[in-house]
Amino acid sequence: MAKIYQRWNIHHRLQHILLFVSFFILTFTGLPIKYAYSSWASPVTRFFGGFDTMLTIHKVAAAIMIIAAIYHLGYMLVCWLIRKETSTAMVPTWKDVTDLLDHIVYSFGLSKKDAEFERYSYKEKFDYWA
Repeated sequence: MAKIYQRWNIHHRLQHILLFVSFFILTFTGLPIKYAYSSWASPVTRFFGGFDTMLTIHKVAAAIMIIAAIYHLGYMLVCWLIRKETSTAMVPTWKDVTDLLDHIVYSFGLSKKDAEFERYSYKEKFDYWA
């Protein structure tokens, strides 16, 4: 039987879920708010129960995203200051630059070997910092 490794603890998973869900709600409500006079915005607005309801949902999702970001920063500070846990796994390094270049060369078929990534690839680090 294969050993199962837990990549993220409950705090990491909760932060990820909150950010993921709030991002998509903000996207699905924000675009019709921004482009309210487009032909496609009207059905989306009706789906959310009207413009005022959609705006309220958008604001709640924004608050959830802000709370999740504060929770993440607080969690990282607690890990660093109180528990003395430090992880540099998400800090970009020179290897990420070389991995990116190797991956581009591989993607164009100029190399038979793709880049070998660490625990987190350059793509995941970019997503994290973005």
